Amino acid sequence: MGALRDSGSQTPIPEDLIASHEPDFNLGWCSRCKAHTTATLRYSKTTTSSGRRSKINVCNHCKRGLCWYRPCDMHRFNKWCVGCSLAIGLITILCFLSNKLFGFEYSTETGVASSAVLFVVLLVQGVCFPFHYKWRKWVRRQSSPEDTVISTKRKFAAVTSSLIIFPMVAYLCLIALSHFVFLGHRIQPAAVALVVFIISTISLLTSLLVLRIIAGKGYGRSVIRFIGRVYRAISVWAISFVACVSLLEFGPSSWSWKWIAFATFNVPILITLIRSYRLTEKQWDWWFLAFLILHADVVIALMFSDSWLPELHFVRGLVYGQVFVLVTLGICFLYRAVKKQMSIPLFVHYGLGTFTNTIVFYLVLTQWHSQ
Repeated sequence: MGALRDSGSQTPIPEDLIASHEPDFNLGWCSRCKAHTTATLRYSKTTTSSGRRSKINVCNHCKRGLCWYRPCDMHRFNKWCVGCSLAIGLITILCFLSNKLFGFEYSTETGVASSAVLFVVLLVQGVCFPFHYKWRKWVRRQSSPEDTVISTKRKFAAVTSSLIIFPMVAYLCLIALSHFVFLGHRIQPAAVALVVFIISTISLLTSLLVLRIIAGKGYGRSVIRFIGRVYRAISVWAISFVACVSLLEFGPSSWSWKWIAFATFNVPILITLIRSYRLTEKQWDWWFLAFLILHADVVIALMFSDSWLPELHFVRGLVYGQVFVLVTLGICFLYRAVKKQMSIPLFVHYGLGTFTNTIVFYLVLTQWHSQ
């Protein structure tokens, strides 16, 4: 049997520790070694209240326990989390709207409690999803044939054609719908939103079809996966924005809009930190960016609580610090871009860390103006 193409281990894995060289959905897999390694069942030293000790499977090569799992179990757990998040999300929306629809008195309190449960489920799913994603990425590299080399001109022609096709199809669909659907009818906001969604979907599918015809199936799949990652990153922030607006609209009047915005928008920041932490190798720039975000959170929380008002020396430090941050992160960003080590969560992480001082500077000036 041949050697593994994508083994993440620094040292060669002995043959007796490899259960299979071919991807198997039901066999144990180590995300650190990136191989179907064997494992040993071990018991924890601490015991529960009932006197039992928890069991964990430890990889026989890297000696890590949390990295070894069966992909089928992780896939089943992710499906369960998706189903629960959809169900709890619908329940949360009904809870917030139950006061206007059914006259339920405690709609806000129930909606907030349901939102907390939804946040926990999404957080667990965000932590567990990278494990299944690493497995799928490894399977694609193992089972797929060698990537076909596509010239730069062909890629440029495919992307340019798809970008031209997208607005053309959208314009044609808009003309067709305006003549055959909305002719002589009053347009409702819900109908406008539905039409925009339909037009966007048709235009996107057409442009992707053109790109796949010109550049080939492999490059088309890579573009679709990239669009999916971008959509997932945008959806996390969109959900937080909707939650913020819902709490401002249906929440108790005693809740301050500052703290609502502070709490809701820190949720996607936390998810971004976790995902970028898992996709990077815990390098120094991640810690530097996390420190900048934590510093901004502490300063904003102190200003919102009216327990501290920044002085002029603090603002000077922000200006000098922003120059240092831009130079340092700019060099590191260019290095990662050249080495192709920049993922979408890390890109968002860089954006958050770069503009934290700017956001704090704006809030400080706003606080001074209100005093």
